[in-house]
Amino acid sequence: MKDRAHLVGLIAVGLFIAFVPFVTDNAFYLKVLFLIAVNYLAAAGLNVLVGHAGQKSLGHAGLFAVGAYTAALLTVRLGWNPWLAFVAAGVVAGVFGVVIALPALRVKGPALAMVTIGFGIVVEKIVSEWQDVFAGQQGIYGVVPPSWGGHAFGPAEWLWFAGALGIVAHLMIRSLLHGKYGRAFMAVNTAEVAAESVGVSVYRFKVLAFVISAVTCGFAGAMIAQQNQYISSDFITFNLSVFFLLIVLFGGSSIYGPLLGAVVLTLLDAFLARWPGLQHFSYGALLLFALYVMPDGLAGAIKSMARRVAPRLFKPATLPGRAGEWQLRSADVATPDQPLLKAKKLFKSYGGVVTTRDIDFELTTGHIHSLIGPNGAGKTTLLNILSGIVPPSRGSIVFNGVEIVGKSPNRISNLGLGRTFQNLKLFADMTVL
Repeated sequence: MKDRAHLVGLIAVGLFIAFVPFVTDNAFYLKVLFLIAVNYLAAAGLNVLVGHAGQKSLGHAGLFAVGAYTAALLTVRLGWNPWLAFVAAGVVAGVFGVVIALPALRVKGPALAMVTIGFGIVVEKIVSEWQDVFAGQQGIYGVVPPSWGGHAFGPAEWLWFAGALGIVAHLMIRSLLHGKYGRAFMAVNTAEVAAESVGVSVYRFKVLAFVISAVTCGFAGAMIAQQNQYISSDFITFNLSVFFLLIVLFGGSSIYGPLLGAVVLTLLDAFLARWPGLQHFSYGALLLFALYVMPDGLAGAIKSMARRVAPRLFKPATLPGRAGEWQLRSADVATPDQPLLKAKKLFKSYGGVVTTRDIDFELTTGHIHSLIGPNGAGKTTLLNILSGIVPPSRGSIVFNGVEIVGKSPNRISNLGLGRTFQNLKLFADMTVL
């Protein structure tokens, strides 16, 4: 049912984009629709980072600038083919996405947001002050736009191009989020330690989320530069970063949220363009409104309303009453009394406080063991050491013949050593299945 509704909606959007230039040739209307598609493209990737991986960013104007100036410099200064320059803009922006992702391993929440703000400010200063390369506020003129069959893109072609790229990005991101990658992003968003303990590399998925958001934002910047045939530092402002984030927060983390946010906010931006002061006030008001009144965004509010109006449409699918028969493979049967987990001279101290002192044990297959001790005896610390969450000060741990000291928790989990937590760490918005 959901897939059918999604297909119908996608076809409707595609037909609208395809035929609207034949209904009207008003350049302003076509430009607004083009901007909706561009803003959606930038927000769709940012939604993966913010809405699904839970990493806050207020510096995507910098990535937008990377894409825009890459396309401009390659076509104007180096004479590249505009299509190749467009592709290069996304690639270069993705590289910068990796650079921004590196601090995400050490900081999170407001601190990460400050790091991204710093990146945006640095990029803004570089493009405005480095006159010889980026021409500052004067800007770079003559950015070469793509052409097809020797025909330069007009308003209709730009709308078709941006719309097609937006649909492709939507399909790719939807496919990504509806699989194991989407579950991994949600796990990282909810509980990083628990995600590592079940085999998810928090580092890898944070970097992936930053790269996805950077590539889509770089493509958006390249399109703006090539469509205008001009780019200057006036385009690269902190307000642009806020605008992209607002699209995601206002629309919601749903796969459809960025589209709803892009439509509403781009139309509002076009309507309020002649009143900049009111425009900035509306951004702040909408941001507060989205955070406090619609925590799930416009998409979540519409879905909640639809549930009340037509609850049958949202009834979960009926699960089979009986699962199929399951046969244990012979390879899954462990030979009893074989060495499985061996610890030697495990020692852990925090400054002068010793929590684990010279622990030795050997566990074999086919047995159940218990770790018993009073509060403060170091039971949890020992489990954290075994699962890689806390590194030992010294000592050795061998699991199934592999030394695991120094390995990350997700690698240890993938070897077959898992754990639960005394304080439950559940993944919100995810079912058991």
